[in-house]
Amino acid sequence: MSAFEQPAAVLSRAAAHGRRALAPSRSPPKDEHDHTRGPVSALSLGVQQAGVVGQWERAFYAVEVADTQSELVCRVVCSSGKVLLFMSTDTAYPSRARADLVHWRSDDAISPVSSVDEGKADVSLRARPDDKGFKVGAFYLSVYGAQAAAYTVTCSVSEATRVP
Repeated sequence: MSAFEQPAAVLSRAAAHGRRALAPSRSPPKDEHDHTRGPVSALSLGVQQAGVVGQWERAFYAVEVADTQSELVCRVVCSSGKVLLFMSTDTAYPSRARADLVHWRSDDAISPVSSVDEGKADVSLRARPDDKGFKVGAFYLSVYGAQAAAYTVTCSVSEATRVP
């Protein structure tokens, strides 16, 4: 599988393996915390990229930040489904199970893993230079399917705003 596999190929591969979405009231499968490593797709700043994830599946992205005074914002907008986001500068595969390596997340960090976290159709993460974990280099983003989702992801940088 290519790191830049097209979303349609991902959907047809899932269908070929007989995958289906489970009822939202069910808990994630026991292997939800299994960190099956997938490809990490490179994101270009300011460029929108389309993607898909099945329920309880992940897609991984990397974006480079070259300035310690820049603020990074990554936004995911779903045309269908809902997602959770996790971002790190310490691991290419950020997730709830590796909370010690996740510096930014869209879910409630204190809630247990369950179907309680329904995700969102429009979600953003903002990394500021004074945040723990902020450093020049690669930022890794994980898009987790709270429901099967088709989405676009865009990351951009701007001059950081100072908080007094």
